[in-house]
Amino acid sequence: MRLIIFAGNDNLSLDENNVLILGTTSPEYVTDYELGYRYFTNELKISANLFYMNFKDEIVLNGQFGPNGIALTNKVDNSYRMGLELSADYKLNDNWMLSNNSSWMATKTKQGTESFTPILTPRLIVNQEIKYTKNALQLQASYRYQASSFINFSNDKKIPSYQLVNAAAFYNFTKWKVGILVNNIFNDIYFNHAYVEPDGTAKYFVQMPRNFMLSIKYNVF
Repeated sequence: MRLIIFAGNDNLSLDENNVLILGTTSPEYVTDYELGYRYFTNELKISANLFYMNFKDEIVLNGQFGPNGIALTNKVDNSYRMGLELSADYKLNDNWMLSNNSSWMATKTKQGTESFTPILTPRLIVNQEIKYTKNALQLQASYRYQASSFINFSNDKKIPSYQLVNAAAFYNFTKWKVGILVNNIFNDIYFNHAYVEPDGTAKYFVQMPRNFMLSIKYNVF
């Protein structure tokens, strides 16, 4: 028995009698080339990965939502994604640790005679963290930068780049771990998702302003 859900499509099509047209859809193919490097010492850990992904009939987000709120997709003829992923941890001493996780990516999609950058694909993302540990106390601060990204196929509307700073403090008791987290310390207004209405109006999902969270954990063992 075979079950077909949406016939592989998000936008369902109806014929003149309002009967669902099932049809068929071709699968997407990708040829992936990757080259990685790792370097580990007691103080330093580095991982780097270069990649090139060549797609055929890729299913990509189109920046729209269906009536049920699900993000819709389109199939495109050809596309590629190439970039570099980097992860690094550096132990300055017994108390201080620096960590970085970053990625750079270039991507392009071709549909017919038109080429464009896929939506919601920022070219650069940087995550940097510094951590201090002393006995039962742990302090940490993190920084995130995300470059702008397009939200429609015509590439004339985008989510602007943003920077975000968070901090946290934790203290370990015998069985308890208590912490406080402060997110978006500088109370920046930023967006991580958006879409374009059929009339061309761009709508953005505003993320939380400065906010606090209290964490209490208990180890039963």
